[in-house]
Amino acid sequence: MPKALLWSLISGGVCLVLGILIVLVWGQRRPTADQRLTFSPSPTPSPVVTDPTVPVAGRGGVVAGVPPQPPVQPPITRAGVALVFDPPSNVRAFPNGQIICAVREKMMINLYERQGSWHQTDVCGPMGWIHVSQLQF
Repeated sequence: MPKALLWSLISGGVCLVLGILIVLVWGQRRPTADQRLTFSPSPTPSPVVTDPTVPVAGRGGVVAGVPPQPPVQPPITRAGVALVFDPPSNVRAFPNGQIICAVREKMMINLYERQGSWHQTDVCGPMGWIHVSQLQF
């Protein structure tokens, strides 16, 4: 059988299969008589929340009516540990700030950040600051 005849048979078969697929897909998408376009009143739109404090969706905000979520804070990683060697030692809300608790016995504590002579710790539960003079590394 000549190559030209073979190629024409193959391409004809491919065209036939594609034609059948198109007819099948087109037949499924054709609307029936009761699915044809009819005009009916549009449904009543739902009320829109107009609270100016709620950002509009699609512009980097949240969906109206959904309260904004607080930003996710990155986890605080521990920088090291130290021994509170001369209790009682005050832990303050911020360097030289209000006392939030006192460490009353020698113990190892977690340290996080450092600001000058002050180290951040979680020994009281909430984060606080302890002076370097109270610590042994």
